[in-house]
Amino acid sequence: MTIPEILKELEPYTGRFPMKAMNAAIEQREAITPELLRVLEAVVENPLAFARRQDYILHLFALFLLAQFREKRAYEPVARMFSAPGETPFDLAGDTVTGGLNRILASVYDGSPAPLHGLIESEEVNEYVRSAAMDAFLVLEHTGQMCRDEVVGYFRSLFQGKLLRKHSYAWDGLVCAVADLPASELLEEVRQAYADGLVDSTVADLEGIERDLVDQPRPSML
Repeated sequence: MTIPEILKELEPYTGRFPMKAMNAAIEQREAITPELLRVLEAVVENPLAFARRQDYILHLFALFLLAQFREKRAYEPVARMFSAPGETPFDLAGDTVTGGLNRILASVYDGSPAPLHGLIESEEVNEYVRSAAMDAFLVLEHTGQMCRDEVVGYFRSLFQGKLLRKHSYAWDGLVCAVADLPASELLEEVRQAYADGLVDSTVADLEGIERDLVDQPRPSML
């Protein structure tokens, strides 16, 4: 298949997985990557227009392919795409927001945490996207792309003021990320967040978070 044929096959929603076109895209990785990047840039320029197109899913295949390719040039466009406010990220990508965005961001990560910081710290960004960006830090740490101390330090800065101290799902995501890392040294910050009413205990129960953290040994300071 030619590149135009692949893109044409991947563009519409048909209810079936375009296996032939996806395999062809993977086989022609170098040639198709610039085209996939252009797809993302087009979405970034006018996300609402693409969010309204229920029959168009080329940008989703572009996301997954570029993540599979670990294409660092996709990092900033992906972050900008999901910085669209309100429900637009869900209109664009559906369950990918909560079921894969963290891994996509980590797969295309170019070494600069600034785009992730921007997603997490902006009150304009969808709160589920903000939580997914926090979870991207866990993937980066677990895959050796970022050291644990950097992740803990950044999470601590969120508790200390970089995250507006007003309840949102972003706070739920933060305490869960701390537990999943796990970062026992942030236990007191977690407890204070609950005491201040920042976390929804029906989403993340304090006893469960404490159990996850207390059972983990405090890392050596040596």
